[in-house]
Amino acid sequence: MTSPLFSKNSKAKVIVALISIALAAGWLRAQAQTTSGAVISGTVTSDHRRVAAFRVKAKDTMRRIAYTVYTQKGRYNIYNLPAGHYEISVLEEGIESVTQAVDLPAGKSVTANLNLRATAAAEERVGISGARAQENYGGVRGSAKATARIVDFDTLYPPGRGRDLIQLYCLGCHGPGGFHQRGFGNEATWRARVEKMFTRKSGILTDEPMIGTGVMSEEDKNTIIKYLADNFGPNSESRDLAPDLIVRDEEALSRTIFVQYDLPSPDEARTQGLGRAQRTTHDTFPSLITPGVVWVAGLGTNSILRVNTRNLDPAERNNEYFVKDPRNIMLDIHGIIEIPGRVHWTELMGDHLGELDTNTGEIRRYAQPTKGGGHTPRADSKGNVWFTEVSGNGKIGRWDAQTKQITEYDPVKGANYYGVVVDKKDRVFVAGMTKKTFVMWDPKTQAWSNLNPPSNVRRLALDSKDNVWACAYGNNSYSC
Repeated sequence: MTSPLFSKNSKAKVIVALISIALAAGWLRAQAQTTSGAVISGTVTSDHRRVAAFRVKAKDTMRRIAYTVYTQKGRYNIYNLPAGHYEISVLEEGIESVTQAVDLPAGKSVTANLNLRATAAAEERVGISGARAQENYGGVRGSAKATARIVDFDTLYPPGRGRDLIQLYCLGCHGPGGFHQRGFGNEATWRARVEKMFTRKSGILTDEPMIGTGVMSEEDKNTIIKYLADNFGPNSESRDLAPDLIVRDEEALSRTIFVQYDLPSPDEARTQGLGRAQRTTHDTFPSLITPGVVWVAGLGTNSILRVNTRNLDPAERNNEYFVKDPRNIMLDIHGIIEIPGRVHWTELMGDHLGELDTNTGEIRRYAQPTKGGGHTPRADSKGNVWFTEVSGNGKIGRWDAQTKQITEYDPVKGANYYGVVVDKKDRVFVAGMTKKTFVMWDPKTQAWSNLNPPSNVRRLALDSKDNVWACAYGNNSYSC
């Protein structure tokens, strides 16, 4: 672990670009063995602005696979495609929907030029209110008022004790767009909104409280409520946070490709008694055991999906395993991992750690001692599974591969444990999205220590040298 933590660095853009390029290169090598080597290419023009790194999507309607690339200098090329019927479209806000059908012969090149027109009333996204990411985890997406003044963070959220507490307890989940978009209100209105976080069925991730008992003092709660009422009261000025400008690196993006595989309809899930089942997914886990296989958490179908991306036949590409629960509830299967012979998952609503025997298809579930919205699982070298529980009463769980028992830990009470990784030394690193939590389990001392990051973190990743990378949610930075 190096210091300082959470330094801003432009290398992040480079890392993302290299990862995308590596994925594209791997896909092209795999496809070269199974496809006809056909190509779709063309130009993209627009009547209202320069075409820079627009996304062009080619959907193979028979195999139900889509290939998306970025333009460079107004051109695009999609290589190594199988012969078939394709629908070509452009994914870009503010333009009219255009689709062009193309029949692609084996080993041939076909040209499909796309001429784009602006929509009659292109939506103007003002401030962070237009950010789609705010839909997740309690954020509210919507268009800012036309009269909203676009300001920086310190102007939107003036410094003070109230803001410090909001950053400690709240922004790790809601993000910087979670408050001013909810509509201004008096102290009673804000008190009702804040108190909701301390009650069961908060309506975010689990039916347990998002802020656990004893985590926040009444004094801190009242300070937060007063701060919100003072700064977002009935007579407050309408304002919105200025978002960072997204710069598209056309050169790097033009060398990437995104491949999408259609999943089966949720009809079979509905036959299992889940009337509100829908094909929504969450985590994916590329298999290190069977090349080309990706495991998918069926968030909205109570299922585990096995997708063989090397099989072009949609009728044979997907296998689905349904998870039964006597309560007949939506389990919200969330995180997923594979280790030799087993797939494990967590459940946001089911409060179990799941296990699928990949040889027999048998499913077992192990109840969490504490209800708390199972979030992210990771395995150590002995096959033990460490997982997080994200609600305010949640803990860090360890499922023992030999005894099949779960032990729980709570090194920082009320931390809303989120991301977890395990390094080659079996040290376990866990991020909590509140209370500035970044803890490490040392198997030699059998003890936890808090690495004390300067802001809240959420997702974690390991590089080849066992450096831990942490995403500082809402802080425009990362750490190593």
